[in-house]
Amino acid sequence: MSLERRHTDSLVKWVFDKSTLLSSSQQVIAKVLFLVGYNWKALLVPKLRAENSHTSRHLADFWMVEAEIASADLEDDMNCAEAYVKYRYKWLLEKC
Repeated sequence: MSLERRHTDSLVKWVFDKSTLLSSSQQVIAKVLFLVGYNWKALLVPKLRAENSHTSRHLADFWMVEAEIASADLEDDMNCAEAYVKYRYKWLLEKC
């Protein structure tokens, strides 16, 4: 897929009938966190998708955890994600 095509796919009329580009990542926030000294980050962020859908099961927006660890490999990333999911489920079971 060409850059022009991807650009067009994510261009939507969203708010106040103006064309808007959707961001698919919080990389700007991540880079700032790394610059100020955090060596890891996990963000719970809303995600928006503008691609065409031919099904009623397609989510246009949803919440996603975006995790990133500086100087980590895939195993470290998976361990971090697993620990986060376990923590969240434990919290839900205790509070709800």
